[in-house]
Amino acid sequence: MMFTLQADSDVPLYRQIQAGLQSEITAGTIHAGTRLPSSRQLAKDLAVSRITVATAYAELEADGVIEPRAGAGTFVLPPWPLAAHLEAAATTEVRPSWQDGLGDRINPERDRMLRQVLRGPLAADTIPFAWGAGDPRLVPIAEFRRYLTETLDEDGAAALGPEHADGYPPLRRGLAGYLRHLGLDVTADDILITAGTQQALAMVAATLVQPGDRVIVETPTWPGALDVFHARQAQVVGIPVDGDGMRVDLLEAMIEREQPRLIYTIPTFQNPTGAVMSAARRRALVTLAARYGVPILEDDHVREVRFGDPIPPPLAAFDRHGNVIHASSFTKSLIPALRLGTSSPVGRCATG
Repeated sequence: MMFTLQADSDVPLYRQIQAGLQSEITAGTIHAGTRLPSSRQLAKDLAVSRITVATAYAELEADGVIEPRAGAGTFVLPPWPLAAHLEAAATTEVRPSWQDGLGDRINPERDRMLRQVLRGPLAADTIPFAWGAGDPRLVPIAEFRRYLTETLDEDGAAALGPEHADGYPPLRRGLAGYLRHLGLDVTADDILITAGTQQALAMVAATLVQPGDRVIVETPTWPGALDVFHARQAQVVGIPVDGDGMRVDLLEAMIEREQPRLIYTIPTFQNPTGAVMSAARRRALVTLAARYGVPILEDDHVREVRFGDPIPPPLAAFDRHGNVIHASSFTKSLIPALRLGTSSPVGRCATG
């Protein structure tokens, strides 16, 4: 490799590696069919972490520049020859008619921010404060590998095939026990497995929210939730937060005025303020919503990403009327790439 890394550069190291390899491949210094060094070897040669090199390789693979081959290594692919008519089409400014007007539905600033945040911690030598996830070096790899092996040994190929529509039954039973420990009155039949909390939010919105419905949210709140509600053409109404979370003292008047279809809240480590709603407010919020018959969507996605003093139980633990839809996640606290969440129908629990 002819390129060098600049440790004091604003460009992440994985991007420098990606650009360096791309440049050498484009210039012909590295020919098509060349077997690249393993991520471990290149990391040693460049004095960086292995995950940094693996991330650079993943970006090049996504761009169609290299290809990993099982048991053989990673190889440089030949350039993709565009046919003449495709090459000409690629240079035209004409867009399909169905794309017209799509930009009117996108908040440009929110879209830019989400793209940046959702890229996540792509390099081991940086700490992105916009991404709420644990250090991947703390992931219990050995235990995770053991559990995968035990599951495959026990269930065989069935563990990899189509499963129950609500999710893997043993997982749902285990999650029911976890949620009961938090004070929720649930069984495995109450739980729906999702690919993260964001999918749970989208499913709840698609089920409950119709165009023109009002949804009360905290101000500020998670932009991804706003995108979900705006996609349903809902009218989003903001309520302030303070050090104890949502200002429940302002909520009753807002409910009477707005007649909302849904209340969305992040009571534990509110995004983006980090506020934790007090137990008293949680009880008052649940009581108020039940009085007016308004369902609450509780986003509890980072409950386990914490240390220090105990935190109050989820809102759903205070609910005795089936008014709280509890959505939680292990994506942030267990293994981000696993995309594991839970969710529940009204009066039930969902995990993502």
